[in-house]
Amino acid sequence: MLSFLISFLFLKPVNGQGVQTQIFIPFLDWSESLEPVEVIDVRNDRIDIHWRVPEEFLNATTKQRLVVAIMKEQELQKRHPKSFHVEGHLRDYTFINLQGNTSYRVSVEAFSHDGTSLWYGSNVAKTSLAALNWLPPPMELMTSFLATRLNPGNVYNITIQAGTTFGYGSTAWIATNTLAVGDSYIIKQKIRTPNSIIVAWPSAWMGAPNAKFS
Repeated sequence: MLSFLISFLFLKPVNGQGVQTQIFIPFLDWSESLEPVEVIDVRNDRIDIHWRVPEEFLNATTKQRLVVAIMKEQELQKRHPKSFHVEGHLRDYTFINLQGNTSYRVSVEAFSHDGTSLWYGSNVAKTSLAALNWLPPPMELMTSFLATRLNPGNVYNITIQAGTTFGYGSTAWIATNTLAVGDSYIIKQKIRTPNSIIVAWPSAWMGAPNAKFS
């Protein structure tokens, strides 16, 4: 490891003379401390990487093989790797069409013109949850849900989404309200369409069949 010797001369005299102090500061090569393959950006279906081929292999590198493979329980699933061959001068790549919420190992291997492996580097990244537009709301999967500890007399927007291991699908929602303390539940929603809402209430509540209401 390289180091620097730096001297400080304190101008405030001690016994009529300045005091000189020397300290050693180590030189850190930050390029060696970085990952050989950096994960630049991760989305639900893509991983962007950047890598640095060691300087001693730069001139000899003519082609590179990039691999992205699903990881499960810290072991690679060999049946799902995707391999790509690129030119030797490239240092950035984006893996696309990946699964959401999935751990991947991404790797780069440099080769010479005769196929000799010169260098290998890898890293691990996990994609985020995906928006599964093809997955409809759970109209038949769940029939009821009880939400408790809500505040009386408040309006709530309740949202439901079906989900898989990789993400969540389309949204089903309803706006409703809790009753105020002492109120009774009179009006009930029966049918809702994109441009109409049909509600119902007990006939006895009106007092008379021809009673006016607003």
